Amino acid sequence: MPGEVDAIQRMIDHDRNLAYTSSMGRLFDCVAAMLGITKEITYEAEAAINLEYLASKGIMDYYPYQIEDEGTFVLRVKDILINIMRDIEKGISKNIISAKFHNTVVHFSLDMAKNLSKIYGMKKVCFSGGVFQNRYLLDSMIDTFQDAGFDVYVHRILPTNDGCISYGQVIMGNLISGK
Repeated sequence: MPGEVDAIQRMIDHDRNLAYTSSMGRLFDCVAAMLGITKEITYEAEAAINLEYLASKGIMDYYPYQIEDEGTFVLRVKDILINIMRDIEKGISKNIISAKFHNTVVHFSLDMAKNLSKIYGMKKVCFSGGVFQNRYLLDSMIDTFQDAGFDVYVHRILPTNDGCISYGQVIMGNLISGK
């Protein structure tokens, strides 16, 4: 494990062999691999499920992150990953690291929503996608967003996974096209 941690640290430091993605699932996969709890995915959402069950309750800390405005808002995860590596090297419990990671996702999601709310004047958010099968994350997001004054919508009839995202895209496409 220490050799793997060093290799990942070098990759981050030199910005080499890194996969750029917009998928929240890949971020969960990465953190689970860093913690050594899921090195190979054998079923959908395995890493995220393992991280969810590992997360300690009652932890409020989170990792630093950056959101940059490049004409669109971009989350930079380098600081998150570096600080997770530091916690691993310090011997911080995987349970605490998982909780801090989940809390980080909540915080950067809220900051992103606030940025978009300033531009578009919207205070309504819909949580959809496979990541919201994670109850720890969903409950934290609902509480945090409602406390910040957002109206939160979650699934009641359709599933929260990617099928529902597709459904939402069809609805939006029809709204935009006027059908």
